[in-house]
Amino acid sequence: TSATFCTENSCTLPKGTVSARSGCNNGGSGCTVTALGGGQPLFCDVHYRGSPAALNAACATDGGTFTGATFCTENTCTLPVGTSSDGAGCNNGDSGCGATVLKGASELSCMAGYGGSPAKLQATCDTHGGTFTSATFCTDVNECATNNG
Repeated sequence: TSATFCTENSCTLPKGTVSARSGCNNGGSGCTVTALGGGQPLFCDVHYRGSPAALNAACATDGGTFTGATFCTENTCTLPVGTSSDGAGCNNGDSGCGATVLKGASELSCMAGYGGSPAKLQATCDTHGGTFTSATFCTDVNECATNNG
């Protein structure tokens, strides 16, 4: 008679949280809670912030995403003055949004007094609480005047 043994579920970390065990990372093959908590520290990927920790990690569904631990969160930024988005919190003067929200919204547009062909595709939020960079933003139509809109 052969015995049947259960195997521990394998999951990956949510996007933005990184382990030295590459299989555990988002897009990796997955790893077990035991492997994740095996003494290797977790880190935040570029454009994410926090103090990640594997303590209390759970993997309820094989092939799923780890839950229960402390994970990194995406930096939030706002658009430069003159460029507008319908993404919640993304506009200048708003609370800020992550690049994921910005890229999931409609294409950028220019506010009155600003022109150009704004494009969000390459937008990054390098510094939490800062301004998005690396995208194409609107420029002031009259470079000699400020707030001419």
